[in-house]
Order: sequence, then C-alpha cells, then structure tokens
Amino acid sequence: MPSNHLVSLSKFKVNFLLWVNFIFSLIKYKKQNKILLYSQLGWHLGSQQNLRKKIYKKWINENYNYCIIDINFDDKIMVKCLILFLNKIFKKNKIKLKKLFENKIPHKVLSTKETIISANWDIYLRDLHKNNDIEFLPINSHEIKNSFLKFFKDFKIDKKKYRQLIELCLFENLEIVYTEEAYEEWSNIIIFYKFKKKIYNFENIYGFIEISGNKNISFNERINNFFLIKTSQIENRFLEIAKKNLAARTKGNFNSSSLFHTRKPNHKLRDKYYIKQIRDNAIFLFNHAFADASNKRVFKNNLFSSYYAMTIFVIEFAAKNNFPIYIKPHPTRYTFISEQKYNFSLKNALIENKKNYPNFYYEIIDGEFNNEELLKFNNLIAITGRGSVSIECGYLGIPIINMYESFGNYAFCNSYEHNINLYNLIKDVKKNYNKTKSQDDAIKIEAVLEKLNTERLIEFTNISKETGKIKNLEKPFFSYSSKI
Repeated sequence: MPSNHLVSLSKFKVNFLLWVNFIFSLIKYKKQNKILLYSQLGWHLGSQQNLRKKIYKKWINENYNYCIIDINFDDKIMVKCLILFLNKIFKKNKIKLKKLFENKIPHKVLSTKETIISANWDIYLRDLHKNNDIEFLPINSHEIKNSFLKFFKDFKIDKKKYRQLIELCLFENLEIVYTEEAYEEWSNIIIFYKFKKKIYNFENIYGFIEISGNKNISFNERINNFFLIKTSQIENRFLEIAKKNLAARTKGNFNSSSLFHTRKPNHKLRDKYYIKQIRDNAIFLFNHAFADASNKRVFKNNLFSSYYAMTIFVIEFAAKNNFPIYIKPHPTRYTFISEQKYNFSLKNALIENKKNYPNFYYEIIDGEFNNEELLKFNNLIAITGRGSVSIECGYLGIPIINMYESFGNYAFCNSYEHNINLYNLIKDVKKNYNKTKSQDDAIKIEAVLEKLNTERLIEFTNISKETGKIKNLEKPFFSYSSKI
C-alpha cells in the first residue's frame, strides 16, 4: 500500500477514535448541572497523557456531579454538534452575546488575534524539521523578523472555528480542562481565557492550576503574584531541600524532583566539556529548546518571535559589542530531531558573525558542563529566555538577564523589556547586583517549585512525561488546585 494511503488511513483511524470518545461522553450525560469540556487531540490517543487523563476523569467522577465531554476543538463539525447538544439541555443558561463581549478581557491585556497567530507560529516552528524545502533558518535578526512578519501577514485565522468557540462561551455552565499548555491546545484555549471561563490546567509547569476570577492582568502577572504568596508561606524544610538541590544541580547532579524536564529516557552522558579560553567580561548564553513553544501563556506578542530569534539577537549583540560569548545548548533537547535545523542554523549564524567581526570570540559548550564552572569567570553576565537556569545563577551569585518575562520581583531576576538598551542593562545589572539577596530569593523560588512538585497528583519521571507515582487522594480532586 502506498505511503500516502497509509497516512490517510492512520488519520481516518485517529479521527474515528476522537469521535468515538466524543459521542460516548455525550451518551453518558445524566442531567448534571455542569459540563467539563476536556480538550483532546489526535496525538493524545495511546500516549502517556491519555493514560493520565483517564485517571483524572476517574478522580473527578468520584466526587463531582460533572458531565465530562472529550472534545477536539479543531474539529468544527464536532464543536457544532456539541453546541447543538448544549442548546438542547441548557436553553435557559446562556449569556447574552452583548454581555459576553462587554465582560471580556481588554485588548491591552489579551490580544486575541496576536495570541492565536503566535501560537500557530509555534506550531509551524515545532514542525519545521518535517519541511524538506527548508534546509536551515535565517541567520540574522532582520531576516528572522521578516519571516515572522510574513507569516503573521499571510496567516488566515479560521474565523468559523473561533466563532464556534465564542459561541461555547455563551453557556454559563461550562468549565474547560486542558492537560498540556502549548501549541494547538493553547491556540484554542485562548478564547476561553478571553471570555473569562473557568479553566483548569492539570499539568502546568507550576502544578495543577485553576484560572478564574478577575483576569484583567496578564498571565505572567498572575503567576508572579502567585509566587509572591507562595514564597512568603514556604516552610523551612523546603528551603533546606532547595539548598541541597541547587548545590547538587550546579555540580551537575540533576536530582530535583521538580526537574523531570531535564531527565531524558536512557540519556547517555556526553563527554565533559572544558572551556578552551576563559575570557573576562563575557556573556554566557543558556539556550532553550528552540522548537519549544516560546509563545505559550503569552497574551500579546513577545519581544522575540521564538527562542531562536532571541538567541540570534544576543549573538549579534555580542559580536557587535566585542563580548566573548559562550553558548550552552539545552542539556537534553539538543539531540531531538526537531532541534537539528536550529542547531545547524545557529552554527551558520556564528560563522557569519565571525566573518563580519573578526575579533568576535565564541564557544559552543558541546558536552557536559556544570554551571559551578561559571565561578571561574571574571565579570560574567549570564543571559537566557526564562526558566530554572535563572535560579541556578541566582544561587551561584552570577548576574543573569531574562530576555522573556520570568520570575518577577526577585533579586536574581532581571528582565529585558521594550525600549531597553541591552548594553546599558548589562552595566546596570552588574552595578546594582545584590549577591546575598539574589541567593536568598533563588533558594525561595526553588523551594516553592519543589513544594509544588510534591503536590503534583501524578509524578513525571523524565522529559517525555512518563507516568510515575500516582497519589491516593485524601480530599476531593479540585481541592488540590492552585488558584491563579
């Protein structure tokens, strides 16, 4: 059988199973007061996530009078059928369309069009390795910006689909669940944020979260407020665990339970990397997984369209301003097929900048490297997008700048924002750096992350989220959620 026929057959099978799940969940409706829409995608079927989804649904059914409906929001016919079903059972429980639009989150906080297109840009970048017509990405910021602007201009939002999702928001009795927080699910769920539906995210990086209440502030602001409360209440035993975690992690021992995303199945350690030349006044750039969704949880456009764009920007800055730069790839994602075009393009960009600026010095940390080695550098500044490396640098007393909005209101966290000159920001961060306060704040944040992971209902064992230990719940399921 030709390969295209096999692909078509596989798609038919997946779509058929999604419809079976949807219809079966409708059949089970028993005049419950509330409907819980559970987002499902084709790749969920047969995955570890689908296994955990069954467990979540079992826990919900044990304590709550919900009708849980599995729904693929990308399937317009399925969504239309759901609307017809809801119209039949909830005729008197609808909100007037005018009122719905009056109460939506304002544009200055959440731009629906920008957010939807940015989420789809993430999907495009995730799948770029499948595109045989593109050998490598643009290798300078100007071309990267133009490619994103062209995508933004050419992208056609499926208005029919989003009208249907808005129509779902008219039902007062609906609550929404999604397991992951990026790519297709984020591009759909954003509508429910816009119109202030109650939303649950079972496997957020910050644990099991519930989004409700006043949403006229950005998601990052909500997270920052959440952390301020959590750090003020953290117990001493978690602070002690955090100190041990960070001491071990900066030496290369990734034993923190919260860092499942750094543990790769059957991961073989690379050879240890030794810095060829330790230069003063350098930049140490910690890369993200380039194909990761840089626009997830973002309510408006970022400064950078992707982690790759951010990386090229920093490289060009270093070359033009004669900063030596040391680049550390993501510790586990560097071998993923989805990363290969990015890594190839990154090396081409470095070669091109070296041609333009012959004195430009760079090294790629192509091997195992412990962050404790950074203490050997003099007058170093670290740069990353966002994430756990900020905490490690804070613990080590090394100034770091986050190019994306990250942990706010903490001494180790210095954010690059609109209209800021990066050269002046580096000078200011170094000048005003409070090492003791940065170390204390880093330990607090690590302690909160560790505590949040102990509160996780299902443990993950590695980067692929293989299912680990499952808790025996002592309280009703939704009482374990963190309200953000």
